[in-house]
Amino acid sequence: MPQVPSDIIVTGARVFLAPVASPAIALPLPSLAVDGVWPAGWLDIGFTLEPTKLTYKFDILEIFVEQSFSPIRRRRTKEEAAIETVIAEHSAGNLAIAMAGISTVTAATSTVPGYEEFSVGGDPNLPLYLVGIEGSYNDEAENFFPVRLFLWLATVADGGTLEYAKDKPAGIPLKLNALADATKPRKQQLFKFQRVLSPATASSDATLSGVTVTGASAALLESVFTANVLTGTTTATIVATPTVNTATAVVSLTLNGAGVTGAQTLGAAGTTTTFYVKVTAQNGSTVLQYTVAVIRAGA
Repeated sequence: MPQVPSDIIVTGARVFLAPVASPAIALPLPSLAVDGVWPAGWLDIGFTLEPTKLTYKFDILEIFVEQSFSPIRRRRTKEEAAIETVIAEHSAGNLAIAMAGISTVTAATSTVPGYEEFSVGGDPNLPLYLVGIEGSYNDEAENFFPVRLFLWLATVADGGTLEYAKDKPAGIPLKLNALADATKPRKQQLFKFQRVLSPATASSDATLSGVTVTGASAALLESVFTANVLTGTTTATIVATPTVNTATAVVSLTLNGAGVTGAQTLGAAGTTTTFYVKVTAQNGSTVLQYTVAVIRAGA
């Protein structure tokens, strides 16, 4: 294999949690930039005091037969995955996450200060979480890309020790043990690692998904959109919508003319007024021309 220095990743990590819900919380798309806003439902646990560690381990069954002194086959018989870190921000909410308890916040009044509380004990149930981790790296071209890891199902494990000392922060240990998501295919049931390798390529799509003439859809036939309007209609507003939202569409009164917007004057009753639409794809080099024929009914 070639030696690629940028494949040596040194990164801190952000840790995200989301409830296991229906419908499922969306994963961030590979196109989401590093430090971008994750989809609704994800909670960033904030600063951490120690590296975020993923541990994956499995047990092996070695199969021996009488005809060999060595095993002739090995199979995994059990597998486990866990994520560990130490949360830096010492809050009731974070304690509730790490120790599967409950937290409450009481607002200040004229007689009582605002305060928060955490409590735990007496509940055998453990909340289910979807877990996400995000780091980053630079490729050889100095592009800044995300590295992400997802545990499909996890519960907190082992509780933890809270330590209050004069010479270090009072961190909250967090350990999350994975559960198998049996709804996923084999070899995909515990976790997924994802590293973006290159920027998205620019789209070459310069097609239109549709054209409206004063709010009504125009019919397409061989690159010509046609719309019929009533005799009393003296103006029309042309709106062209590219199939891909990274393309641009410009409506003009002449071929390759200056763009126009808003209501445009139509010809006399019984005539056809022609407009032109120039669509430029995201790559800047693919261009398609369309014609819009607005037919005004006769008197």
